[in-house]
Amino acid sequence: MVGCGALATGAHLPNIRQSDLFELVVACDSRQEAAEAAKARFGAARAAADWREVVAAPDVELIVLCTHTGLRGELICEALRRGKPVYTEKPLAKSRREMMEILRASDATGVSVCVGHNRRSSPAVLEFKRLIDKARREGAGRRPSVDRSVEGCKPLAEERQMQLLIRVNDDIRSWKGWIFDDEEGILVTEMVHFIDLALWLNPTPPIEVYACGSPRGNFTEVIRFQDSSLATLHHSMVGHFDYPKELFEASLRNVTIAMDHHVEIRQRGLADEPFRRNFAIGVEETGAEGIEAFHGQVDAAQAAMDHFAGLGYVCASTSYRFAPAHRFPAQFEDVRLGFSWFRSRAGEYGFDARRTASWGSSAGAHLAALLAVVSPDDPLGATDGLPVRDTVPAAVVCLCGVLTAFRHTEHDNIPEMLADFLGTDESRDPELVRRASPLERVRGGEPPFLMIVGDADRTTPVALHERMRDRLAACGGTGELHVLPGVDHGFGTGFPLRPNSAHSSWRPISCGGGCEGDDEGKTVGMLKPDGCYVWVVAPSVTAHGGPMDQ
Repeated sequence: MVGCGALATGAHLPNIRQSDLFELVVACDSRQEAAEAAKARFGAARAAADWREVVAAPDVELIVLCTHTGLRGELICEALRRGKPVYTEKPLAKSRREMMEILRASDATGVSVCVGHNRRSSPAVLEFKRLIDKARREGAGRRPSVDRSVEGCKPLAEERQMQLLIRVNDDIRSWKGWIFDDEEGILVTEMVHFIDLALWLNPTPPIEVYACGSPRGNFTEVIRFQDSSLATLHHSMVGHFDYPKELFEASLRNVTIAMDHHVEIRQRGLADEPFRRNFAIGVEETGAEGIEAFHGQVDAAQAAMDHFAGLGYVCASTSYRFAPAHRFPAQFEDVRLGFSWFRSRAGEYGFDARRTASWGSSAGAHLAALLAVVSPDDPLGATDGLPVRDTVPAAVVCLCGVLTAFRHTEHDNIPEMLADFLGTDESRDPELVRRASPLERVRGGEPPFLMIVGDADRTTPVALHERMRDRLAACGGTGELHVLPGVDHGFGTGFPLRPNSAHSSWRPISCGGGCEGDDEGKTVGMLKPDGCYVWVVAPSVTAHGGPMDQ
């Protein structure tokens, strides 16, 4: 492994460690400390700071190149000449000249180089391609609502072509700083994914390319293929991050197929295929599928604040910096500053500063809980700009909370994620890990906690929340714990509450005539087989009479 940054430690190295096909011989990074950390975490035989040492090593048979785009051809060509295949992250090269050098080296040696164009592996993209191939073979099997083809028009050559649109909605405010240093810009570093898809989805080779705009962003590319089909790739850097990023639309042989953000496929024209097929959001078994679920996830925090504001509460939400670009305590600095600012505006917004609660889900719950166990005079997360030093809330709500930074589960690469968050682990710096752990910091005098977790949650399991409840009680505090049957991790961030396969006998409750206004027909909860009402999904629903009252 050459390059031990976020992509390597978050994806490739965990996958290599979990596979029986590979033995991790070397973890290499230009920063020796990063290489040593990857070696320790993922079980490499040794660490190195010079890629040349890796290429020359006789016991290395395959190289995974996971560095910034500044290192490509020099390493790849030397590895190929030594008979070692290379898997490299995109792009393959920064220039046409470098790319041709790599291709010539591969041709001359017969050794493979593979580029990680991951969009081809998306389940939604695979279904998109299947439908395109079917449309190309069979054409439309469903007639349109307006059809004048019976009037005898001659078939046109253009009717055999495909029109493909790939729209990428990007938000410059979400970009990492190094992107702005690359002269080739997003045009090369990001759009190669979509150029790859355009070539993959068209059976004839490209013969002409047009481009207009800036390589940094805000550009359009048009690729014309040998059969005169066109692929239009449109990129915007001035969109909104919370709007779906990727929309693909293909039209051929009077069939229209759309793939929306890898979570939804829609089509018209193939008579024996459904109009819509939804795909899961993320890899967790949350039950969240389709584009509406995506918007529901994005809007969850706003919807929750709107609900409580309607009940007379003043609500605010704070952003924080992300790891691994920013290590702990950067995130807590941001949240402590935000809470302090909010509390300092109590008079302006008309609330009692002493009755301010913190509330979060998953990683947000970790920071909400940490506020409760860090005293006003504790320097952790204290920046010079704190308007109010006392940032201990009056109460804490934790939904599926990460309540400790110590290793508490092996599920979903959580140990690696915690190490990325901290920049270390408990074996090397147990004191830092303790400082970042709400559970281990409980000493007495903490505000009351309300904790809600699903019993299908393997990321932050019930046992972790029980430990927090018991620790609070042992120190004279209050920890109220509610366990939701069949619910997985992540429900507090907008995923719909849905039972997993172990609870397939449950059925949803729909709000009938006893609900007010637009709530009629809305799914509001789940019923167990014995008729026991479990959980309200839509808290805005108001019901009158009947079993909903219980």
